[in-house]
Amino acid sequence: MDPPSAETLIKCLELLYAIGALNSKGELTKTGRQMANFPIHPMFSKALLESVKFGVAKEIVALIAMLGDHLSLLNIWNLWSDTEFSSIWCQDNFLQYKTLKRAKDVKEQLELLCRKTGIIGESEQNQHSVDDHSKTQLIQKAIVAGFFPNIVRLSKMGDSYRTLKKNQPVYIHPSSSLFPVKPPPKLLLYHELVLTSREYMRNCMIVEETWLRELASHYYGAKDLDGLKPTPINRFK
Repeated sequence: MDPPSAETLIKCLELLYAIGALNSKGELTKTGRQMANFPIHPMFSKALLESVKFGVAKEIVALIAMLGDHLSLLNIWNLWSDTEFSSIWCQDNFLQYKTLKRAKDVKEQLELLCRKTGIIGESEQNQHSVDDHSKTQLIQKAIVAGFFPNIVRLSKMGDSYRTLKKNQPVYIHPSSSLFPVKPPPKLLLYHELVLTSREYMRNCMIVEETWLRELASHYYGAKDLDGLKPTPINRFK
């Protein structure tokens, strides 16, 4: 295998530093050592660790296992779980049972790791009695805590989005549950970018500007967030 380029290595180190896995000397932090316990992308590991504070670790584990449009697939997981993981339910709802079964296997493995490291137990202790709307926001904040580098804002023309740091034009993927949403949300978080004729965002989620100030003030300065206003959370589908 060819070694990664210096640019790629620098970007990876910058990401690990931004999410608290490395210190200024390039050494693993306590958070980094905890993240290393999980065979998943570091941003998912960070979101999982942060979910403990909000008492939603089990929900984040299910979301990671599904790996898709965040709350939409979490809803699918919950509905499938209510049927005791029925293959007939998958067939009736045009979903692939084998794919969901694989997600179930991944979830069980992640939960086992979470219990070994104490994450699930600590998260359960931090659970609060909240309504569904508040719990949804806690789940979203946990995701933001891990994926804050992947935030974009609506362009001035309203026909695309721009990354906050590099002002790079990106677009919502047509397969997203947020395509199209009217009026378009001001701020989005994405899981990954796919380059075809354009740079498309997959697995999008609406976020609040206040969450960035709360969870990523070390990464985004006042200039990055200038002019942003909170986005009503009920626009999420």
